Amino acid sequence: MPAQTVLNPEEKAKIKNAIPESSNKIFSAALARIYYAHPNPQQWSYAGLQGAIVLSKDNNSGAMNLKLVDIDGTRGVIWEHELYDGFELFQDRGFFHSFPGDDCMIGLVYADEQEAKLFFKKVKLKKKLATGKEYSGGLTTLINRPP
Repeated sequence: MPAQTVLNPEEKAKIKNAIPESSNKIFSAALARIYYAHPNPQQWSYAGLQGAIVLSKDNNSGAMNLKLVDIDGTRGVIWEHELYDGFELFQDRGFFHSFPGDDCMIGLVYADEQEAKLFFKKVKLKKKLATGKEYSGGLTTLINRPP
């Protein structure tokens, strides 16, 4: 039986439009919000970003990335983080994952716990495909974010 998803066909189309299959391989996607442990490293703060978190590989560079696609609007990819060599994703709760970012810990809160579990498994399986570059920061990028 194929994995079920809470993403509807329209949302899946937005993901494929934002991350074209001609230059990327999409491994997994789930609805999520992004949180930062900043400015207080002991407290999570909502970053104001939500959409479909996507695990993908850039076919040109070979880099593995987490990308957040705006599925409520038309902004496309609004955030991304490279899965550098040594990247580690932590499953803090069934619906909450975290990982070290450039300046602080980054958290992902998923809309569906089953999707979170499947996404975690995919990241664990696919992170070995990330480029062999040494860690020089996670290369977190905000894209198309209005001022």
